[in-house]
Amino acid sequence: MYEEHINTLKKGSNLKFKVIAVFHGKKVEGLKGQSPEIAANPPMTVPGMEGILKLVPAIKAFGPFDESTGIVIWTSIIARAMCTASVLATSLGINEIQCHSLLGQFANLDEGVVIPYPGHEQDDEVTWQKSGACALREIASRCYESSEENKKLIVVSHRPIIAGLIALSRGITDKAGIAEILNDPNLAKNGFVIFDLEWSDVEGVGEDWSIKLAE
Repeated sequence: MYEEHINTLKKGSNLKFKVIAVFHGKKVEGLKGQSPEIAANPPMTVPGMEGILKLVPAIKAFGPFDESTGIVIWTSIIARAMCTASVLATSLGINEIQCHSLLGQFANLDEGVVIPYPGHEQDDEVTWQKSGACALREIASRCYESSEENKKLIVVSHRPIIAGLIALSRGITDKAGIAEILNDPNLAKNGFVIFDLEWSDVEGVGEDWSIKLAE
């Protein structure tokens, strides 16, 4: 399912880039009883937008974000993430946003109840980790096309996706291990985490890549 989204990277290429992974802001709650297409996909609240706005100075400090060689903000297609990306783009003066379905969590935790988007009833922590990893690989392939080294990107996603990427950086791929990171109350305390990614001598969709939490 996921591998079909991954573009082929050129043998002998080398790429390093920094990803600022931003957790979406506070969302609308109390949607149980709505159609699952709506209840699983709520927008952000105004306080949520204000919370993201407060993150802008810290995120800006990791710039500059150079649009001359391609997209610098990537976001889940889920509404709460797209709202977050909008606040960031307008505040940072960034002109374009690219959506990617694999950055999305097709479910919503609403007042303690998980509401899946139709067709995603079996998604779990492992699903979300694989989804996020494949999204980053495809984003990396776009960066190869720009031939730019050390590109800085903003990726807006969800707790389970970002927790899965943190787990991957620690070599953790099992459901229980990912869940432990996901359930950490301090996971999103800063509003974002930063990853360093590197590919070397990649051919096809091999494992010659690394993801690390930035120091």
